[in-house]
Amino acid sequence: MRKKKILLVDDDALTLEFFCKYFTREGFHVITVMDGKEAISKLQSDYFDLIVTDLIIPDVDGLAVLQAAKKQNPEVIVIILTGYGDISSAIEALRLGADDYLLKPCDTEELLLRSQRCFEKQMARSLHLHFLENMARIDRVIRQETDVEQMMSDFLQATLEIFEADRAWLLYPCDPDAESWSVPMERTRPEFPGALALGEDIPMLSEVRNVFRKVLEKNDVVTLNFQDPDSLKQTDKRFFTLSQMHTVVHTRTDKPWVFGVHQCSHCRDWTDDEKNLFREIGRRLGDGLSSLLLFRNLEENEANLRAFMENARGFGVYCVEIAEDQPYGTQTVFFSPSIKEILGIENPKENANWFEHIHSDDLDRVTASHHESRITGKVFDETFLTYNIWKQEWRWLRAISSPVKSADGIFARFNGLLVDITERKRAEEALRASEENLRITLNSIGDAVIATDKGGNITGLNPVAESLTGWSAGDAMGKPLQEVFHIVNEHTRIPMVNPVQKILRDKKIIGLANHTTLIAKNGSEYHISDSGAPILDRHGELFGVVLVFRDVSESRKLEQAKINFINAISHELRTPLTPILGYAEIMSEMDFPFEKRKRMLQEITKSVQREQELVDELLAVARLQSRQERYSFVELSADDLFKNIFYHSHTLVKQTIKERYHSEDFNYTAHISDDLKFVTVEVDPDRIQHILENLLTNAIKYSPSNRLWIECRAELNGEWVAISVRDRGRGIPKSEQMDIFKSFYQIRTGGNDVSDGIGQGLTLVKLYVEAHGGAITVESELNHGSLFTFTLPIKKNQTLNVSENP
Repeated sequence: MRKKKILLVDDDALTLEFFCKYFTREGFHVITVMDGKEAISKLQSDYFDLIVTDLIIPDVDGLAVLQAAKKQNPEVIVIILTGYGDISSAIEALRLGADDYLLKPCDTEELLLRSQRCFEKQMARSLHLHFLENMARIDRVIRQETDVEQMMSDFLQATLEIFEADRAWLLYPCDPDAESWSVPMERTRPEFPGALALGEDIPMLSEVRNVFRKVLEKNDVVTLNFQDPDSLKQTDKRFFTLSQMHTVVHTRTDKPWVFGVHQCSHCRDWTDDEKNLFREIGRRLGDGLSSLLLFRNLEENEANLRAFMENARGFGVYCVEIAEDQPYGTQTVFFSPSIKEILGIENPKENANWFEHIHSDDLDRVTASHHESRITGKVFDETFLTYNIWKQEWRWLRAISSPVKSADGIFARFNGLLVDITERKRAEEALRASEENLRITLNSIGDAVIATDKGGNITGLNPVAESLTGWSAGDAMGKPLQEVFHIVNEHTRIPMVNPVQKILRDKKIIGLANHTTLIAKNGSEYHISDSGAPILDRHGELFGVVLVFRDVSESRKLEQAKINFINAISHELRTPLTPILGYAEIMSEMDFPFEKRKRMLQEITKSVQREQELVDELLAVARLQSRQERYSFVELSADDLFKNIFYHSHTLVKQTIKERYHSEDFNYTAHISDDLKFVTVEVDPDRIQHILENLLTNAIKYSPSNRLWIECRAELNGEWVAISVRDRGRGIPKSEQMDIFKSFYQIRTGGNDVSDGIGQGLTLVKLYVEAHGGAITVESELNHGSLFTFTLPIKKNQTLNVSENP
């Protein structure tokens, strides 16, 4: 056997020497090079089974070696060696066709194991190609012959060559209860003649009877060797058979056959791949043999068909001759009895009776097609409505007639079939209505639905599935499910097993594992939950799979928000209790001077107030969402309102920074435009104060200590007063900017992060702003800061002398 040749590429001589010795000892022929150019040169002048290359090598990198290798031989196996810092390049190598990669330093045994696995995969692909090529050959043999005997002869010859056997044969019948059996067709090597040479029926021995029963019961491939306990001792000895493989072949016309091959020159162990190929060849033979036997029986059935047609209901045959002197250019010369009932007329030979009852909407089309058929010899095939006088109703008919030429080559007559398709039309209409109802239902439900055939190819998907996968129904139709429904584990990013294959195998309803992510055609990702079920026909036979799935990204966010809320509420409500309990226990156990007790009581009071603020915040959100909050709206000068708020805000900022960062190093500015002196707004001042305090507190909380820069502005903006708070803090990710106003939502740096507060601040801000008839927006960029802007409607603007909101 030829040694497998390996090309090792690495700029480290010691590594090359070590790998070379190891692979040589394992039976490989090893070639080593130390740079990319030499590696590519070797690839162009020699053939290699495996290439192991470092990613970073002199002259030309490992990716270029990979591309050159795959260009030279697409089947060559390439394994990339890379350091920890080169993982992204290794992944790129996999995209370019690398079969595997290993991190350096790597274990030689693991490298050998990976190499062997790659060779096994390569062998599997080769075996599959061999299977397809042989099946294509068998298909050609079966399709190209209409003669049964010739087809069987060619088929057995092809089988003999495919399996390199000594004898291929067909035995009939496979009937354990029969008295004898025969071999109507076989192909053998000259030195090993078989049962066909006897030219007679062979008595049924008990050993053959037992094998027949085994073949029928198993309905699959059976292999025997002469030393097996249940082997055909006498028969094998008679026909010099050492090993054999056979299977039952079912036809639609008669008893089953047995198809087999013999190995007479040596004992042979049949591989699983050979058995699989033999099984499929047997199935194809059954189909082909059925078709040819049916064709052979066609003449025998012709008389039966004629008798059947004479007694048929719902369809009939007719023959018309071309007769230009007749009203419609033809004369009926023959019709089966059922034609009368189909047309509802007594004498179908009068052609005028055929046409005068056709619906006016169809008459011109039918007569034009009839005329074209008479002139050109084109097959006449029309569907039309006609009135049946006997049944007193309109009926759907389909007429099909084929031209027949006379001896002088002129179209002389048409043989035709007339079918009453009324019930079929009604069924089709009912089916269309049912399909339309199904379509409307699928298009209306909120879940995504994908259906496949039993091969796992898509047969349909609804609009929700189109939206989530990014594939239109037209583009997805017929494609393998895994190409459209691309799912991975959200944590490991490893592709998940195709659910259709599991459903087809187990014929059970299944659900996807948790943490499943769907990657759409455009790269968008959705967290999904789904279930799949087999589609069974009315006989319980499997013919497809349906997947139903939904986008649970929002519910996952809500679930995380709930977890965040529990963490936050636990943290925030427990935090004030610590100093309360601590100081209370100390004061109860020890006697302190008045001043020290006073400081302790102040700390307890401060913690109680914090606890009260948290509870009030929760209750405020509840009142706002249930519309039970009460406001004290008053008309105020916008200039006075914000001068007062910005003045107090400076004190808040200073105190908050001092408590949080123990620093007074910050920059705070406030600007009120002059035109607000003439503007009146109707507000609840306490709520506006709360809005500004919350925005300022967040600006401090989410700013690093070296970027404590805050700017407040109040300006006139058309019919609104716009108030903004800008900072230079950490910023808010784009993906979270739509969520920060939701209840209990907080921006977190990790799954277990518990930030200050309970995530209600911006929810209150939004509700308060909207209660004033305004809106709030946010603009933010990571590591550059955020800008929050909310608006209040103008009540009066004295510069315009107009009441905006009377």
